Amino acid sequence: MEATLEQALARLAVLEQENHQLQLELQAAAAAAAQPAPAPAPVASPTVKPPKPHNYKGGKGVATWLDKVEQYFEAVNLIADAARISFAALLLEGPASTWWSNLRAGARNNAGIVLPTTWADFRTALCDRFQPVTEADLARQHMRKLAQTRGLQAYINDFQDLALKVPEMDERTKMDNFCFGLRPDCRQYVRQQRPHTLKDAITFALCFQATLVEDRAAERALGRHWNRQAHYGNQERRDSPTPMELGSAVANNDQRPRREERSGDRQTRRVFKCYACGQPGHRQFECPNRKAQNRRLRSSTNRAQVRCMEETPTDSEEEN
Repeated sequence: MEATLEQALARLAVLEQENHQLQLELQAAAAAAAQPAPAPAPVASPTVKPPKPHNYKGGKGVATWLDKVEQYFEAVNLIADAARISFAALLLEGPASTWWSNLRAGARNNAGIVLPTTWADFRTALCDRFQPVTEADLARQHMRKLAQTRGLQAYINDFQDLALKVPEMDERTKMDNFCFGLRPDCRQYVRQQRPHTLKDAITFALCFQATLVEDRAAERALGRHWNRQAHYGNQERRDSPTPMELGSAVANNDQRPRREERSGDRQTRRVFKCYACGQPGHRQFECPNRKAQNRRLRSSTNRAQVRCMEETPTDSEEEN
């Protein structure tokens, strides 16, 4: 009895010890849950290095070059105007670099010259120096005279290049000039769609061109089909005898095709008859009788003309 009691007491002590251990683990887990979880490590995004715009040496193309530079600024997230102006100034060469150096020297010497402090001022100053008003006027004139003489895509590229030289032109004027230079059928289709912007007009023109290409391909395929049928039909008609051949065979039943044997093979030759004189051995365009008849006809016509000229009185004879 005493041994059983001692075993029970020992078992109870072990359970109490395990219970105490479990309580300690629960307390540690609650303390860990109360603490904020550490922030995950940021994932490094892949870096993309856009190509730098080419250097500008002055002259034509300043608007296009400025657009390329602005696209580079957006790609690298360059927002500050001072940083934009400094970067663009590093890309200037030749006359453009000389213009910027003189501008900076005049601003340092207090010569009444103010350097542009914003990107808009820098763009305006550069365009005023290297894109005079006459170039914009020439671009407008060329845009009004531009017509679709080649493919549609080439016309669109030429028109967009001219539109970049006239940035102050409104969207409605650009769209009207673009539609006016299209081919008549394409222009009629685009105007029927009533576009509101130049982009809409270009989209409608490309849709019309794609539809026209598909229609022409279908017409060519249908033409090949009919030509093939006509070819085989003509071949069948050539193989069968014509009514004229049947009539000539019945009328000239006594004439038989002449057969000659050459090197052991039989070859059949058909005796042709002239449609003009009815004689065998030649055709109508080789007929000597017809040629002689034509010569007689021409000579009689010439004699009649000479006789008519002799009988017609001249002006001097009428006066007398």
